[in-house]
Amino acid sequence: MTMSFSYAVVVTAPKNLKFANKKSAIDTDSLRKQSEGLVETLREAGIGVNEYRIPDDSSVSTLFVGDAAVAINGTTLLCRPRKPGISHVELRRILPSCCHDVQECPETVDGKSVVLEGGDVFYTGKEIFVGVRKNGTNFEGAKAVARVFCDHAVIPIHMSDKAQCLRYYVAVAAPGILAIGTSKEAQNILKVLEGEAMLRYRIIPIEDDEGVNCILKFTPLQSSGLELWTVDAADLLKVYLSKRFLLDRYIGWPKAANEAGSPLARHCLLVVEKKPPKDIHS
Repeated sequence: MTMSFSYAVVVTAPKNLKFANKKSAIDTDSLRKQSEGLVETLREAGIGVNEYRIPDDSSVSTLFVGDAAVAINGTTLLCRPRKPGISHVELRRILPSCCHDVQECPETVDGKSVVLEGGDVFYTGKEIFVGVRKNGTNFEGAKAVARVFCDHAVIPIHMSDKAQCLRYYVAVAAPGILAIGTSKEAQNILKVLEGEAMLRYRIIPIEDDEGVNCILKFTPLQSSGLELWTVDAADLLKVYLSKRFLLDRYIGWPKAANEAGSPLARHCLLVVEKKPPKDIHS
């Protein structure tokens, strides 16, 4: 399946952010400029963007719209991140109009509390992997994903206690091709992918985990190829060019954004508009 994203929701950083640790601070001006650049780039790619402007002094966790919801094949699941961010009421308000089937993650599954963060849900276009980790999604969260997206294979990946979200380490580079880091954590993820995935994927190893996360956008081109919109990844850039893919735009993801929280997937919710089946009698 080719994922051709139609819409995106991006949170615009306010002038000030509130941290649990009062000593923490980031350059919100740089962060805001970067989010504006992301919006501009997505629109140039033909993606409709809903910008959500959060009030000043909002919690830093409200930036992570990609943690707050997951959109797969016409169904949008409102998550339950460990650190509360955008409310479900606000999410429903800012979601694109094409999101008709919106479901809320339950508070409990089998009598146990659910923690589910969108950054731990990785969809390859055909099957779903859910990272299970100490500071993110728990096993009940993975169960919730499996129940909502019951038409897909849902495979949990148990990660180390200090692991970042699953999509920090792996991304879809092209149909059937995954980019994955070379760190110990990323390689453990790769072992699960190779051992438990129902499908087989080609793998592009990326030396720096921070360079893995990317956004793929397919558009008609005069010559055969694809448009790839990616984050700060010099190694990834070289690999794509060597594979003769067309890299049309390169998005840097600066230090300010990484300090707020990486990867890019946490800052952007991408939606594929599910078109109704054609009437064979028309």
